[in-house]
Amino acid sequence: MSNTIEYNSRIMKLQKLTLLLRDGLANRMRVIASVAHLAKQGVKVEVLWLKNWALNCNLEELFEPIDGIEIKNIAKEPVYYDTIQSGLLKKAYSKLHGLIHGYDYVFYSHGLKFEKQLSDNDFMQNIFCKHKRVFLTTCFCVTATQDYSVFKPKEEITTIQTQIQLPSKYIGIHIRRGDNVASMENSRIEGFIDIINHEININPDVIFYLATDSYDVKTLLRIVFGSERIIIKDNALSRDSHKGIKEALAEMIILSNADKIIGSAFSSFDEVAALLHNTELIKVTTQKC
Repeated sequence: MSNTIEYNSRIMKLQKLTLLLRDGLANRMRVIASVAHLAKQGVKVEVLWLKNWALNCNLEELFEPIDGIEIKNIAKEPVYYDTIQSGLLKKAYSKLHGLIHGYDYVFYSHGLKFEKQLSDNDFMQNIFCKHKRVFLTTCFCVTATQDYSVFKPKEEITTIQTQIQLPSKYIGIHIRRGDNVASMENSRIEGFIDIINHEININPDVIFYLATDSYDVKTLLRIVFGSERIIIKDNALSRDSHKGIKEALAEMIILSNADKIIGSAFSSFDEVAALLHNTELIKVTTQKC
């Protein structure tokens, strides 16, 4: 590969980018979407897809192959950087990992620090323009350019989606519960009920589709609004089962096809759903903007 690939009008040295993905489905999708354009430019993009409690399903079970991106399924995380508390040890471990595996830049991050660094356009640009072989592990977008058209669901996912009888127009609702404490604290169920009632006042015939990881939320909204008003699928809610992940992806696509999405704070699931088809997203949150 020649050194003529540009990133933000600067010449890149980057030849190979390896990404360790170990978080939930939406987080992994946004990372891949943010590097797809690099693969199209000739950068060798390699994804280490960790099959774990957060996503117990391989990518090829969900999507068709993605052009220019090599997927390697792994069952065990190759590094345990997060368990090291000392800053000096972290730096030493990064250098050692790079030397062993042939990377000249290694960056581990799952915190807000990395997200803030990405808000500075020069951060990744400088890395790609200075280094040839880069290793990253993150759940955030690596670049500002995102291409979600690279995700083509498998036929099985499409079948799950089409089995649900939906009207031509509907509003999607995503209520995140499970282990996401921040989302539960900042997106109260009362806020969702208020917005649903507001939408009904605007259009008495409006229909909603509810995607949630909580049986209690499903039961409550059925009682409050009735099953004719809110379409709810009784699906598997576990992320550590193939069935649960496949049904979650089908629900993400259903949300993306809605007229708008009413979503939860601190949830990438509804954010990625909105990005798939540029759908309006309204977050229910107690936080002040």
